Amino acid sequence: MAPTVDGPPGVDWGRFVPLGPGERARAPQRLGLPLGGPLVGSVGRLVARKGQDQLVAVLPQLRVRAPGTRLLLVGDGPDAA
Repeated sequence: MAPTVDGPPGVDWGRFVPLGPGERARAPQRLGLPLGGPLVGSVGRLVARKGQDQLVAVLPQLRVRAPGTRLLLVGDGPDAA
């Protein structure tokens, strides 16, 4: 078996800093998203292996358990609508 090496994620933590509580609460409005209810999101290439299609398929079930759940997919790729 070939050896494996774990590498750090491709995120520049100096550039992408987690939002503080106040900024986090205002973020949906700043992005033009409706307020209230859970938000499930994915940012990345839109390809089958990432499973975004499974998120879309399960959304009705999520809304039964958590009414008002919204799904936000951001990206581009072969599976983009």
